[in-house]
Amino acid sequence: MCKKTQKKILVCMLWLCAIACFTGFPWMFFSWDIIHTYMQIYDKTSDMTSVLFRQECLYFGFFFIYFLFLRNVVKYKELIRHCTFLVAFMGLFMYLLKLQTGIVHVSSDYEPFIWLVIGSFMFYLNQKIEGIKPERQTFPVLTLVLRILAGVLLLNLFCLFLPQQAWDAMFKVPFSSVSTYDRYTFGMVSGFTAFSSVIIFYISNRVRFYMNLSRAILIFSFLYIIGFVVWGNFMELYKPIFIVYLILVESLIVISICYIFKKNTYGK
Repeated sequence: MCKKTQKKILVCMLWLCAIACFTGFPWMFFSWDIIHTYMQIYDKTSDMTSVLFRQECLYFGFFFIYFLFLRNVVKYKELIRHCTFLVAFMGLFMYLLKLQTGIVHVSSDYEPFIWLVIGSFMFYLNQKIEGIKPERQTFPVLTLVLRILAGVLLLNLFCLFLPQQAWDAMFKVPFSSVSTYDRYTFGMVSGFTAFSSVIIFYISNRVRFYMNLSRAILIFSFLYIIGFVVWGNFMELYKPIFIVYLILVESLIVISICYIFKKNTYGK
């Protein structure tokens, strides 16, 4: 297979990933009654069910934009290498999460294997493509803040390894009372957040090269935290440690946004 053909296949697969992610995004705007009926989720629901489901949909919307950026495979070759590895790993992660939570849903049976195969194949195709290697360039404040943000988001790994302890520390709804669907969605959102920290850390000293993507990531991150406030009763659902976490993350995001949107900072 020639490099030109491999490049076309990779671009096509990135388009398909973008479209697949977009199909999950609009569900964020539907009422829970419609979601519950159409998605055939028959587990009991908690006060956190709708919050976590909408956060998951918001992530799909971000991944849609993310994959659209990556279609420029020459510019984003190095980032695609990380992304495709994470996509493949996500497939494995989803399968392990299914086993851990015991969820029974048709999508959880086939979706992990699809993402595992797609991510692995895209990783292989990307290895053969010639691309631009981004120059590292740190910014005194922005790089440091982004790396701190990445480290804070990486704390979501505790939600994967110690789900009950993490849930009970964050939310007032007891973990023992929630459904397998809540536990699965909690794991998905936590996993997506932890994986995103890898990308944020990678671009932290390559911001100039990935300027537009960096802005998109920060805007999404801002909306992600706001979603917990808009979709859930802030004081009734969340415990103090999680409120402090949200305030910390949002503060880091706002500082990053202030710096990255200052055109004169980057000589523009």
